[in-house]
Amino acid sequence: MFWLKVRSFMKTVFSALKVVLVGVVAIVVVGGFAIWWNGASETDRQNVQDIVTGFGSFAKKK
Repeated sequence: MFWLKVRSFMKTVFSALKVVLVGVVAIVVVGGFAIWWNGASETDRQNVQDIVTGFGSFAKKK
């Protein structure tokens, strides 16, 4: 009985850790992109905007 409680507790902890990990990764990706964006040259920004608009129109076509 004790082990079942431990196992369910561990499952809860692991699922919580997964959520935290995904959150941290998302923050790091967005933060890294924001830092890069501030340091990026104008042509780099234009390229990213072109990719985003191209992807947006591609998604709309589907």
